[in-house]
Amino acid sequence: MPQAIDDAAREEYSARRVRRSSKEIMNPADTCLIGFGLPDGASAIVFCDPQTRQFLRAHPVYRMPLFIEPHFSSIPVFISDIPNRGKGLIASRAIVEGEHLFREPPLIIVAQAFRPDVAQQFDALITRAMPPLTLAALDQLSNCRASDNDGLGSRWGIVNTNMFDVCFPGIETVYGGCFQLLSRANHSCKPNVGFIWDYKTFQGSLIALRPIAAGEEVLLSYLKFTRKDSKAVRRAELQRCYRFKCTCEKCGPD
Repeated sequence: MPQAIDDAAREEYSARRVRRSSKEIMNPADTCLIGFGLPDGASAIVFCDPQTRQFLRAHPVYRMPLFIEPHFSSIPVFISDIPNRGKGLIASRAIVEGEHLFREPPLIIVAQAFRPDVAQQFDALITRAMPPLTLAALDQLSNCRASDNDGLGSRWGIVNTNMFDVCFPGIETVYGGCFQLLSRANHSCKPNVGFIWDYKTFQGSLIALRPIAAGEEVLLSYLKFTRKDSKAVRRAELQRCYRFKCTCEKCGPD
């Protein structure tokens, strides 16, 4: 049975990413690609350093099929067009507080900070490495950096737009994962779901922070803010990271 979410858990689960000053700059010579899951089935590509590759190859589900749970037909959300915000997730039925909406393996995991010369090679590397269906699913996600003119490829922008924090025990490098369905959730500074990464199953999940009505949009906080952060601080960080002005329920339209 789903459990009620207390304030401490709500704070822990609310954010997609933690604001940080990244120092984990990977060296091009040390960059590795590892296929996690079956090459001919559902799989995730991990763009990592040698230490992480060695660590993941010992994972219990390495080279096992990775799937969304429950089946797509039973997931209590669907993708829909949201006015002025592109695609989003809508609850298809009432969702109770503490319920896990679904569990999903990532399409791709990457280190959150690269040297520019590594980033410039990113699109070509994953184009060769990712299975066609996985690559097609990644390409359907939004890219908030399409107009940055930074010389980096579109898939680098897609990954940076849609990544969630994922971590591995004993690994210092900070990684981010993109998900076919999870990454569709739009932002609110007053979210109704939070994100959980389960390293043991290699899945991310959304957990309801309060009851969600059928037809209500499923909303996640893109960044971890404190209660002391003002609207101006939140908007500035979201503009810097995701290129939009927040007009959520908490921030208001002005």
